Amino acid sequence: MANDFLEVTPKGHDLLLRLEDEVARGVRHSTREAADFFVLTELASDPKSSGELILAARQILPNESSFVADVRSSMRNLLEAGHITIMDAEEF
Repeated sequence: MANDFLEVTPKGHDLLLRLEDEVARGVRHSTREAADFFVLTELASDPKSSGELILAARQILPNESSFVADVRSSMRNLLEAGHITIMDAEEF
């Protein structure tokens, strides 16, 4: 698989497809968490709500950050293993 900016080995292509699936699952999960976070913060802003809702909302945020870090790490591993080569613009 190649285009004007990337060269990807066949194994790299397969690994990218797997990563794409993981990202899609993670995004769906993060989207649900974001929706949950919104609902929790709305409830937490209600003076009748308990402080437990605020704590529950705060626990959701770190999960998304670790998901993004995992994706970055996977992409870095593909680059370092030589499965993806980002071509220099001067080559054109």
